Amino acid sequence: MTEKDSAKGGKAQIHNIRAAKTVAETVKTTLGPMGMDKMMVDGGGNVIVTNDGATILRELDVSHPGGKMIAEVARTQESLCYDGTTSTVVLSGQLLGNSEMLFEKGLHPNVICRGYHEAAQMAVKYLADEVAQDSKDRDRLVHVAKTAITGKTLETALDAVAELCVSAVEKAGDAESVKVVSFPGGSLEDSYLYNGVIVNKDFVLEGENDYQSMLLINTGLETEKAEDNVQVQLDAKSYQSFKGASKADLVASAKHIVDAMPR
Repeated sequence: MTEKDSAKGGKAQIHNIRAAKTVAETVKTTLGPMGMDKMMVDGGGNVIVTNDGATILRELDVSHPGGKMIAEVARTQESLCYDGTTSTVVLSGQLLGNSEMLFEKGLHPNVICRGYHEAAQMAVKYLADEVAQDSKDRDRLVHVAKTAITGKTLETALDAVAELCVSAVEKAGDAESVKVVSFPGGSLEDSYLYNGVIVNKDFVLEGENDYQSMLLINTGLETEKAEDNVQVQLDAKSYQSFKGASKADLVASAKHIVDAMPR
């Protein structure tokens, strides 16, 4: 590689970095509790007002490859963690900005990449050894929840929602198992954690229903169709036996339900 080719490569890297920094600067002012909303207008004249970094980057028409990479970083963060998109983009932009200064000092891109990789491993080790030890501290967990809620519409009930989130995760075991059921009316302060099963169904029979017990059936009575496309050839006698077996299974399921019902 000649010196001229090396200069062209360095110039292209600088262009990519600056394009990524431009995208990061777009959402930087929305970060934190004092972050401002962005008013966005699409080609059809529709107006969107939001301070959510993922929404802003989703609506941006980015054509430069460097800028697209930053938008992809936000989408990955949103899909895996559901939060922190703006912080991730701002951090990525700052790391790239530092790389630009290192380029000007003559460091090779591979050297910079190795340095960032080692720093990332050190950060992960610190989080695993130090921060994770405090995961059982409820006050710290509530503080983390408040940080995630700050700047969103839930902030009007910050303390109540943070406590509710921590309690729900503690009861369910992990965030993936937490389900949110919403009903019209009331305020955020009226939300509560229900430790049980919620059946969100209307009564088939109208009027008052004073039931002492209830039977929940978590399956259908009819035989489910298999996803595999299987062809079976049967003669008339075998077909009748096959139909009779299905009917017998249905009758057996019905008897189980009758036996389980309160007398």
